[in-house]
Amino acid sequence: MIQGYLAGLYASKKVLEIQKNLSTSKHNSYEIGYLKGKNKLFCILEQGSDTNCELAEKRKKIFRTSFSDCYRLNWKNNKKDCQADLFKENVCWSEGRSFLFNEYKNKFDYYIFIDDDVDFSSKNNQDPAQIIKEELIKYKPLHGSIPSDAWEGYQKKYLEDVKPMKGGDQCVQIFRSDFANIMFPTWNHGSSKSMWYSQFISHILFPSRSIFLRRLYAKNTRHAIHQDRSLKSFNHPNDQIELFAKLIKDKNLRNLFENWRGYSYSPFTIKTFFDNDLFFKKEYLLDFLDLDKYP
Repeated sequence: MIQGYLAGLYASKKVLEIQKNLSTSKHNSYEIGYLKGKNKLFCILEQGSDTNCELAEKRKKIFRTSFSDCYRLNWKNNKKDCQADLFKENVCWSEGRSFLFNEYKNKFDYYIFIDDDVDFSSKNNQDPAQIIKEELIKYKPLHGSIPSDAWEGYQKKYLEDVKPMKGGDQCVQIFRSDFANIMFPTWNHGSSKSMWYSQFISHILFPSRSIFLRRLYAKNTRHAIHQDRSLKSFNHPNDQIELFAKLIKDKNLRNLFENWRGYSYSPFTIKTFFDNDLFFKKEYLLDFLDLDKYP
């Protein structure tokens, strides 16, 4: 944890410089299409291999509303899965998420990716769909998550509705549409750590808009190991770190990403003086990433 703390400390100056440059941008802010009657607000995108998954059935009942939807990919191409909307085979975890996003791209303001063993709960048994709706409209995050039991000790008891996010488990990951259009398809495919780059990018550029929605809690009911390591497209978790780190221009930012988990667990969070609410553009990455090496 001390290495993560120091990594954050040493990267602070560069991060604030990047955010200051971004604050002078003339681009418009993101407008929520749902509020203008253009589309539904969000969808839940899940993938799994089981058939007749009770949690999948439960989620369809909760999230198929006038403002949200829920879709499932069966990555074993098992047509007996009566809850599945899409079927695919020989895909690793991140390819499954990329496939799901591509199918429903530009149809929602927010995309909430979950592992199919996740079960949502709230403090007072409130409707999870309604809670998410209220939080997305109120805080308008670029990126985020819901607290889970996957990173032991990482989440504390309910204190505030939202909490600034550094890193976190990928069992639940929220993307606003404009950000998702740049982050998908996944830059380097795999499972563990394969989407850490999106956590890093959102924290560096828009820390006030990368948050945990804490009125809900996500419980992992299985903690199963991903079954995709034998696939050609799979990159080992440590290779995921190395592949993205090569794109980072500044050595202190590179060190921060290489110590991402330690920084996330550490008590140190890079302070920000900016709340940039901009429509996300790929050009924002040029200040700190070498996109000539972009996969």
